[in-house]
Amino acid sequence: LAGRFSFASGLGGLVSPLLIGSVATFLGFQASFVVVAAYAGLTVLMGLALPDVRAPRGRTATSRGGFSEAAALLRQRGPQVAVLLTFVRLWIGSGWNAFFPIYLAERGFSPVIIGSVVSGSGLISSFTGLGAHKIAQRTSNQVATAAALALGALGTAISPQVAFLPLVYAPALLQGVGAGFSMP
Repeated sequence: LAGRFSFASGLGGLVSPLLIGSVATFLGFQASFVVVAAYAGLTVLMGLALPDVRAPRGRTATSRGGFSEAAALLRQRGPQVAVLLTFVRLWIGSGWNAFFPIYLAERGFSPVIIGSVVSGSGLISSFTGLGAHKIAQRTSNQVATAAALALGALGTAISPQVAFLPLVYAPALLQGVGAGFSMP
């Protein structure tokens, strides 16, 4: 089940950079922001149209929206590790996604190429997430997650050294594998 969620998440990372990079190349950067805003508005409308499927529950004077239960879980070693690894996974990918495209733009890459590099990470993440459980079965969850995070960190580290075609896609490959295999 987690692999399917990872797959869907990765598809978003695949489609959006390609779409926005193409719009920026052919219509200009300002138009790309309009596309992002329109997409965000569409998802808000879709979210508002979703039915409420939560089970009814009674509110008591002591209910704090589940924060007490969450705090109790975070006192346990397993959830602490999961939260820490999720933070690290998101930090590695978010930092790379924020700054590598800017670096590539400064190096003269077109928005379409930049979008395809970032999109490549989403593509790899989508498909590696589907097979993450098989890797975890061959080793421990901790080893699989640590290896995936190491690949993401390696992708970040080599990014400036391989900012030329075709190797510019190597960091995206490593980032995608790292994100896909380390998805919860």
